[in-house]
Amino acid sequence: MIPPETSALAVPLSVVQIASVVVILTLSPVLIESISNDPIYRPLKKIHSGLESLTAVPLFASDDRGLGVLFARKNIIYGFNQDDLTLLEAFANQAIIAIENTRRIQESLEKERLSQEMSIAMAVQKRLLPQNTPESLSFDIAAINEPASEVGGDYYDFIGENNKPLILI
Repeated sequence: MIPPETSALAVPLSVVQIASVVVILTLSPVLIESISNDPIYRPLKKIHSGLESLTAVPLFASDDRGLGVLFARKNIIYGFNQDDLTLLEAFANQAIIAIENTRRIQESLEKERLSQEMSIAMAVQKRLLPQNTPESLSFDIAAINEPASEVGGDYYDFIGENNKPLILI
């Protein structure tokens, strides 16, 4: 509930802020049928004279993270009833689903972007490695580089030319 000293606020609150404060303080849906007739909420009339009834529902993610507040207001007394609050809760549930689905899609897109970047890094790394092994009469030379994930930190190279000493790095 909003404390009576709310009327002493220096900066007027918007209706959105009022609804948010009410829901945040109670952590549950709120139905205020008559602000004028309720001594707890009557100070709101000094901030917004036309506000008479308000209903608000908190939006909580599945991990109990607060997402926001869905609210409705009317300039008439008894503008909302319990059915209106139930309907607003249904809208809130749909909004939560949409918000969480959007968040999951964003996470999926970010993972895909990172995967593409790793694929590019893997291709660049493979191009840095020698494509062929040098020929040697003294010994056989073979090389392979298979990183555990897309990109590894290992590197090798062969330095030398025909009839000159060969250095393996």
